[in-house]
Amino acid sequence: MRQAGGREVVGGTRRGGARALVGLVLGAAAVALGGRAVRADDGGAAWDPARTWVVCVGVLRWNDPGMTTFPQEDRRDAELVALLRERGVPANRITYLQDEKATAAAVRAALDRAAVATRPGDLLVVYYTGHGARGEDGRTAFQPFDAAKAPETQWSVQEIFDAIEARAKADRALLIADCCYSGDLVVEARRRPAGRVAWSCLASSQASEPSTGRWTYTEQLLAAMRGEPAFDADGDGQVELSELARAAEAEMAFAEQQLTDFLRAPAFPDLTLAPARGPRTGNGPERVEALWKGTWYRATVLERDGQRARVRYAGFGAEWDEWVGPDRLRPHAPVRHPAGAKVEVRWKKSWYAATVLEERQGIHRIHYDGWSDVWDEWVPGDRIRPRGAAAEGAPGGGRRPGRDRR
Repeated sequence: MRQAGGREVVGGTRRGGARALVGLVLGAAAVALGGRAVRADDGGAAWDPARTWVVCVGVLRWNDPGMTTFPQEDRRDAELVALLRERGVPANRITYLQDEKATAAAVRAALDRAAVATRPGDLLVVYYTGHGARGEDGRTAFQPFDAAKAPETQWSVQEIFDAIEARAKADRALLIADCCYSGDLVVEARRRPAGRVAWSCLASSQASEPSTGRWTYTEQLLAAMRGEPAFDADGDGQVELSELARAAEAEMAFAEQQLTDFLRAPAFPDLTLAPARGPRTGNGPERVEALWKGTWYRATVLERDGQRARVRYAGFGAEWDEWVGPDRLRPHAPVRHPAGAKVEVRWKKSWYAATVLEERQGIHRIHYDGWSDVWDEWVPGDRIRPRGAAAEGAPGGGRRPGRDRR
């Protein structure tokens, strides 16, 4: 089975591995249909499309021939920008920089213009998709079209926050990135004391982790914005920002075996993204494993006919949907190890002694015994086994676990 319409998963070197997906500019569509403001049930501020400013940066190819590029067809960032306009965000308040137009100078200038134009009560939304690079200091920089080694050619997470705090008069800023190490948005927001600007951040991965190369995260975001009933976890007839974040985490853990990250400051309302298009049935998506040519694949049940189920395979297009019988179905039961468990973790072809620090959605944050916590990482259950054999690569010799950070 091949992946249709997906992109390959690229390991995370310092340059960031890469993913060419969209990190959603979600705030603009947050609480309206047809440009009408909708007040959130929790008493949060109504969203006004006319008072929303959006800076969207989507880079799928780079000037540096050594950087991985991605196909241009079916760009979800372009689809998202079109949806924002349909929802009532004025076209002259959306800046969309794509590929060669997204130079370091251009993205900085675009953010400055939007920030200066905002007024109290406005919402400023910044979005980036492309490569994310993590430096030796653990800080992340997004990679514009002309990115190179020089710091001024990279768009750091820290400078995005600095620019908004220094220039914007907007009360709220929603920052979203779908790229490797995008969780540094959340880390940076937590570093900053509460001030005039209230932050909310959506990230496709944790700050220390690379991100998948498929569109899974974006598809979750688009589905929530369209009011898919499965996102209405509390059954109140609306899809809120926090419901999207929880659903996206579950789906990314299931389909991509990675964790997203999310932050919403107390002063940032839990925005209603869309009214649910119908009542939610059951407890959300039915996730299973389906047997195909001797291999079990993660899949989601689309519909049932008695004991048969029509499934969609995680990471594969609709052309692979099929009906399968009960002999080819089994429940999805991720391996879970509790915090404190002594385990071995596979990195490349070797197993290393490690301790589980935390488990979420079947993904484990582990610490390699005898190594600095800089090598701590989130790993899926299929890379973990109970400790029983001597771990390879003891401290002081051999290859280090984790990603290559040269």
